[in-house]
Amino acid sequence: MGSPEKVNRILPMARFLLPSITPAERRACAYLVENPVKVARMTLVEFAKASGSSQPSIIRLCKRIGVSGYAELKATLGVQLAEDGRIGIDFDYEKATAFSTDIVNTVDLVLQGSIRILHDMLAQAKNDYDLAVEVLLKAKRIQFVAIGDGLLPCKFACFKFLRLGYDCMAESDPDLMIIGTCNLKRGDVVVAISHSGNSRLVNDALRFAHENGATTICITGREHSPMIAFSDVTLLTGTADTTISLDVVARRIAEQAILEALYYCVEKCLEPNSLTRLRFVSSALKVNKVNDNTKEE
Repeated sequence: MGSPEKVNRILPMARFLLPSITPAERRACAYLVENPVKVARMTLVEFAKASGSSQPSIIRLCKRIGVSGYAELKATLGVQLAEDGRIGIDFDYEKATAFSTDIVNTVDLVLQGSIRILHDMLAQAKNDYDLAVEVLLKAKRIQFVAIGDGLLPCKFACFKFLRLGYDCMAESDPDLMIIGTCNLKRGDVVVAISHSGNSRLVNDALRFAHENGATTICITGREHSPMIAFSDVTLLTGTADTTISLDVVARRIAEQAILEALYYCVEKCLEPNSLTRLRFVSSALKVNKVNDNTKEE
């Protein structure tokens, strides 16, 4: 299941790093994100002057992104811009907050945002998906933990793992969430979602489960978020929500994609028993469907 090494995607990594780097590096990083074509043609001196940063700060930023220096950043960026054809990479939710009343244009903007978020997620080379799948395969019980709209992917994942025969839950009530994690033990698994990693309730639930010996998996958008301290496996979405209201639901698409991928890998590892169970459950659920007489014979 291991994946071959790949060169980091420059722009997705730059966007991902923006919230957590030093001010000098952030100025250079922000300029890179906003002016990638210009940066691909600039010298180091020109980039430092245009971004209001310093040459050493830019070199440090390059290494954070995953390249050896500015020369490699320029070369890699130029190739990636050409490969991507600029599709979706220029989209910025913060600049698109003034959505027009033109529904077609607005739908296009929303779809561009979703494409970019999934594109950015692919840039994460650090994610240990193999370990996450291994942990879930051995899980005696799974609890999905999140608050707010983070519960949406959790509920859907819980629904899918239940169909595979797992004992799992995704409580929306804060007290029940904490009670559940307090009663987990070795062999159980918690999957927690928090884009910022700063949710006190989610982090407390994660900590309780971790202290009780349960294996903990976190899905977050920040590499240095507080919840990572209580996580055995960290999966980064690579998304950044810089809007004023911090309510870009598209960031949940990346979390949903990760959970969906984990589910399908687990389901494949459990074949053929999983297929038998899924067929049985699907057959039983047909009782909730009305007869469709419009289908062609």
